[in-house]
Amino acid sequence: MMIATAFVAYYAYVTIREGRKNRRKDTIEKMLEHTYSPLYELLRRAQFASDRVTIQLANPQREYALTEEEFREVWEIIERFGHYLGSQERMALTKDLEQKHDLYSEPHIGRYYRWRLVDMDEHWQFIWRTCEDLRRELDTLTKM
Repeated sequence: MMIATAFVAYYAYVTIREGRKNRRKDTIEKMLEHTYSPLYELLRRAQFASDRVTIQLANPQREYALTEEEFREVWEIIERFGHYLGSQERMALTKDLEQKHDLYSEPHIGRYYRWRLVDMDEHWQFIWRTCEDLRRELDTLTKM
């Protein structure tokens, strides 16, 4: 009887541990898929894409540039999945997106929203580091 009880207790422990691991894995996948990976890619392109050079050269102080469509995409991500960012980062990012941009517009280029490196780089670093941390944690969870 005691062996059966120990077996049931161990089985319950393993089942609960696996359930927690699977829930965490699912949460990390959602965070990466819906929030961090899209924001990472949008901000990476905003700073490094070759089509942004003209816009950035017009004012070298403005080193991040997003098209109107990309700007709307960033807002949609923040509105729908901003809870994954944490309240401090979400508030800081929305404040900088709203208040610290300027508009650049030319007929053959279109409209761009631009930010200074000092205003956006800390958000880029936060998203990049968190993305890397989540990927490492996901790798660890899937290898177990």
